[in-house]
Parts: sequence; C-alpha cells; structure tokens
Amino acid sequence: MHLKSFCFLSVLFVCELSPVLCKQDLVKVSLYYESLCPFCRQFVTQELYPGYKKIKDFLLIDLVPFGKANVTKIDGNWEFKCQHGPKECLGNKIQACVLTKSFQKDSKIGFVYCMMNSSDPGKISIAESCASNNGILWRDIVDCVQGTQGDDFLAHYGDVTNDLDPKLTYVPHILFNGIFNATLEDLARDNFFKTVCGLFNTKPDACN
Repeated sequence: MHLKSFCFLSVLFVCELSPVLCKQDLVKVSLYYESLCPFCRQFVTQELYPGYKKIKDFLLIDLVPFGKANVTKIDGNWEFKCQHGPKECLGNKIQACVLTKSFQKDSKIGFVYCMMNSSDPGKISIAESCASNNGILWRDIVDCVQGTQGDDFLAHYGDVTNDLDPKLTYVPHILFNGIFNATLEDLARDNFFKTVCGLFNTKPDACN
C-alpha cells in the first residue's frame, strides 16, 4: 500500500476510536522536545516547520523545550540537568525565553526552526543571528537568557512536562489537541503534514 494511503487510513482509524482528536477547525500541536536531541531537530526541521508553513493559519503550535531534563531549586536558584549536558540547558533556556515572550507566532516558530537547523542550538551567537533573522531584537531577550527570568520560564516548562499523563519517556513527544495517541505520533514523525491534514473538520486547501 502506498505510504500516503496508509497514513490516511491510519488517521481515519484513530479518528473513529477517538473522535475528540479529529473534526476540528484548528488543530493544536504540542511538541515536547530538547534543543540538542537529534531526533527533535530532525522532526522540527523536516516535518513540523515545513508543514506549519503550508497551513499555519489552521495550526496552534505549542512548543515545550525541556524534555527529559531535571530541575531542582537550591538556595532560591533553579538548577537544571539536561540529557545532552549544560549546552542543551542553555539552548532550552534560550528557546524558553523567546517562546514565553510576546513575539509574533511566526517569529517564535521561525526562531526555533533556525536554532534547531543550526550547527549548534546552544550557542549564543547563533541565537543572536536567529533572532535577527526572525524580526526579534536580541536586546529584548538577552536579559532573559542571561538572568533568572529565563530560569523561571524553563522551570515552568519543566512543570508542564512533568504534568504530562502519560508521562514523557522520550523525545520528541507529540500531542494533538491536547491528547497523546501513539499511532498519530508515529505517523506524524514520518509525515507530519499528511497526519495533521487528516484531523481537520474542513481541510485547508493546501491539504487537498
């Protein structure tokens, strides 16, 4: 069976079992990820972002850059331990600052794509360049990145991640309309655009 046909039939099957996932005018996509995770970088750059560009007016994108990190508060300060080391913690913090502040949706998602598509998503100079390329002034986020505000933002994303049910055990971890479905996640990792197109009540023209 052709891959696209298999994807479509699989989505239909999921929709029959869990109708709340489907028949929506807007689809919310929640991605739980880490800045240096190679599979997360692949999904963002090759699946999520290209699909978003095609049907962005019909998607609500919720990005949560924390993943399998750990966070504790010691003497009033947040301390993070990330799966891929301190540089990943910095990369997560940089993205947390941009995602939490009131920039335009396109700017936020474009920034995350730029970072995840770069040679080093945990490097300040690359973050400055990605900010500039997406209409974000570095001065509007530098204090967040270098100070405690960014730690607070990242700790919040840690709370959001740790509150998941079922619990996160790997990344990337993908929810549709606030619900985890393993079949949809597997399909989305292979073909995000086709998978999400199957969840609309009325498909955007780009899906046809």
